[in-house]
Amino acid sequence: MSHREIIIGSLLVLLLLVPIILYGGKHEVTLPITTCLIILLTLIWCREQKEEQQLTGVSWWLLGFLGWIVFNAWLFSRQLYASFTSALPIFISSLIFLIIQTFQPNKKIINFFIRGFLIGSVGIILFSFYVYLSPKFPSLRMGGPFRQHNAFAGFLTTLLPLSLYTSMFEQKFKLIWPIISTVVLTALILTFSRGGAVAIGGVLIVFLFFLWRQNGRQKFIKPVVIIILLMLTSSALAYGLYKIKTVNFSAVGINVADSPYASEIPEVGETGVNSRFQYWKAALKISGENPITGTGLNTFEQEYRRIQTDPRFFSVDPHNVILKILTELGLVGVIIFTMFLIFLLWPALKSIWQHQSDPVFIPLFIGLIGLLIHYNLDLNLTFPAHYFLFFTLAALLFKPKYESPTLLN
Repeated sequence: MSHREIIIGSLLVLLLLVPIILYGGKHEVTLPITTCLIILLTLIWCREQKEEQQLTGVSWWLLGFLGWIVFNAWLFSRQLYASFTSALPIFISSLIFLIIQTFQPNKKIINFFIRGFLIGSVGIILFSFYVYLSPKFPSLRMGGPFRQHNAFAGFLTTLLPLSLYTSMFEQKFKLIWPIISTVVLTALILTFSRGGAVAIGGVLIVFLFFLWRQNGRQKFIKPVVIIILLMLTSSALAYGLYKIKTVNFSAVGINVADSPYASEIPEVGETGVNSRFQYWKAALKISGENPITGTGLNTFEQEYRRIQTDPRFFSVDPHNVILKILTELGLVGVIIFTMFLIFLLWPALKSIWQHQSDPVFIPLFIGLIGLLIHYNLDLNLTFPAHYFLFFTLAALLFKPKYESPTLLN
């Protein structure tokens, strides 16, 4: 790899890790720092650009979605300031998508990005283990730098297919990647995220299916055995860390709950599943008042307070990305965003299915699917880091012309 490719790959990694480290992007310096990184990335990339690039169909749908956010906020939002301020991370992360689409990183950059992203993320997870085991961290559910278990689980869901793929196909530093997979799975289990559990199941099913399709039945047994061993090892480690956490609590006189979910059930009937049904029901009720235009970006919290009848249930987010868009941006927003996803995912799926793309796009595709599963079950999009995560992976996944298949190298 050239020095310029290494710098570009490193900047892409930083564009994801910096917002995650800064409390999931909620720190006030997140947007200025990421803006500087984007400018630096663009300047470096421009020096090697030789051909004039045109925006693809998926980019035009994204621009249409951004345009609707502005138009909707200006004319229909019930909280104009909140809508515009919450749109900033969407616009900046969309800018990353458009830049990546314009300059089209080669396979070397994408491979370097995956390795760097995994290694940097493991550093974050290991520090999160340290914080989790401290009695000063009151929760039995790991939240990492997000300080919120569901949002942390969404981030880890993205890492899972990337780490599994490198564990099985990466030729360099072979012993490192299974360790990284074990660390990621252990952290995922310790979030005790219900959405995370569903996303893990979805990711593993899709991952194994593509492995079977790529390698055939004869080479399918080994990956299954590897995944089973990783799951068993991670479960044992997670159980051990959880027990250490409860011992640390007892040592400083903190009463230990019987379950990591105990603090979430102050009254009978308040469970994670029941809560989600309440949020989804409220979102449908709010969207019914303004089905076409919605109430404006980032207005669900205010609107939910207005119609709330049961004090046991409250959320700033409906725990479902489609319902969030429907409530806040209306049917127009849902249609535009759905078209963006179709133009993004269909070409990638078609090329992977027909063995016309490099296998490196498989974990990127599965990671994006895992994110979408998680976004429809849990609270994620109140954290700007998730916008950076989603749009960066989406941009790296989509290529107008996919390269011929070869293994990671």
